Amino acid sequence: MTAAVFLVSLLAAVSPSHSIDPLSLHVTPRACLTPGFIRAEARVMRHPDNRQLVLVADSIAYYSSATKDIDGDHDTVVHEMLFKQLPAGIYTISARLTWASGEEYVRDALVEVRGSNIPQ
Repeated sequence: MTAAVFLVSLLAAVSPSHSIDPLSLHVTPRACLTPGFIRAEARVMRHPDNRQLVLVADSIAYYSSATKDIDGDHDTVVHEMLFKQLPAGIYTISARLTWASGEEYVRDALVEVRGSNIPQ
């Protein structure tokens, strides 16, 4: 009986479900000097309902975004965007994955771009 419980637990752990995160976001660097160059890497789990991915850099004085249509489970897993020449500020870098059902998954990371204090 213990082996049966273990097997059921193991199957539950590896079965696809909403408990598996369909979206992750990795941002580097988390702090830099102006002009800021930030790399955002979104990893999208392959799924037939994947429809759209939006990557955003947003601060009080600056906004940039890119939208990519995703071909269900036939698209690439890693999607990368380089935000270039960002002015000083605190940025929220976001990735938003939308499924065919309209369900959305959002991941955010904070980044600081500091003004350069180097005399000219």
